Parts: sequence; C-alpha cells; structure tokens
Amino acid sequence: MASVLKSETAIRMNIAIVRAFVSLRQLLVNKKEVYEEINDLRIEVFTRLGEYDSQLSAIYDTIENLLEEKSIQKSWNERDRIGFVITENKNENK
Repeated sequence: MASVLKSETAIRMNIAIVRAFVSLRQLLVNKKEVYEEINDLRIEVFTRLGEYDSQLSAIYDTIENLLEEKSIQKSWNERDRIGFVITENKNENK
C-alpha cells in the first residue's frame, strides 16, 4: 500500500478506498450499455440545443425585422387620411 500511516484505522480506510475504486471500475466495465445510453442522450441533447439555437436565432431576426419596419413606418400625422372628407357646398356661397 502507498499509505504512510500504519494504524489499524488508516489501513481499513485505505482498503475501503481501494475497494470503492475497484467497484466503480467494475460498474463501468459491466454497465457499458448504461454508458452508451448516457452518451447517446448527451449527443441528442447537444443536437437539440443546436437546433433550438438556430430556431431562436430565426425568431430574434424576425422580431428585429418587424421592429425595424415599425420604426420606418410613417408617423400618425404623416399618414394619408381615409374616410369621409367634409367639403364646403359650392351652392351655399352663391
């Protein structure tokens, strides 16, 4: 063992640590399917995030274009008026 301490407690702790790492390594070796599933999920998440980024970018661009168009539109006073126009009757002036 690489441990410097020689007490019974230190030896037991060192053995427990080594056993934990051995168990962890066995778990990873025996559970290759779990590792592959986790890796597949990781790839899928990153792929979807990329898709969402491009979709959000398109939404932001559209909103920006709409805001730009809105700022270019004529103000209320500059618009052509529609509806009834009141004109003076020419016969009344005679």
